[in-house]
Amino acid sequence: SFFATRADGSMLARIEKGVLHATLPNIADRAYFRQTMASDQTVVSDPFFGRASGVPIVVIAAPVLGADGRPVGMVGGSLGLRSTSLFSNLAGSKGHDVSRVIVMDRAGVLLAHPDPTRVLGKAIDEPGLTDVFKTWHDSGSPIDTSGIATLSGPYMVTMTGIPASDWVLVHITPKAAALLNSLCRISTCSGKVLVRPRMWPDTTDTAPN
Repeated sequence: SFFATRADGSMLARIEKGVLHATLPNIADRAYFRQTMASDQTVVSDPFFGRASGVPIVVIAAPVLGADGRPVGMVGGSLGLRSTSLFSNLAGSKGHDVSRVIVMDRAGVLLAHPDPTRVLGKAIDEPGLTDVFKTWHDSGSPIDTSGIATLSGPYMVTMTGIPASDWVLVHITPKAAALLNSLCRISTCSGKVLVRPRMWPDTTDTAPN
């Protein structure tokens, strides 16, 4: 949905699925509204359940500035985390990829997950991620866009910050599969086929005396 508001939070217009709605609620109590009106930058809200839809969403909003540079209103749009194409390429594994791919925010709330019922759940409860999450959270929840990889029990966990957001892309891969993928990449990059080393002498290579 898309909407525009006045400075007091009352809506001027609201469009849902291409239809102009007559119901125009006041959103002055929403944290993202207050944050947007106090800023001159685009704001991405924390995830929450939509008041009307009852589904998990995020709102992307920007202030409308007057001639004096002060906000006189706001325009924004909401994205349903379970249905939007924003994370559509994360929905399930393909081919031999056995990784679980999730997106979480800095607070550890799940924004995208192969299981839609886990959206808005806690990342700390994700199998294979608990210890890595605790370490990351205790260090201040840094958003590192260069990415980090950590071995945690039987899993390889990689975390990459998504630029211009407080979101992190996480891959949780069984350690054996991660090792196999690494070997395949090395083989492909070198242009050679990896073979099992010879463990005994090959007498066919030696000329008789």
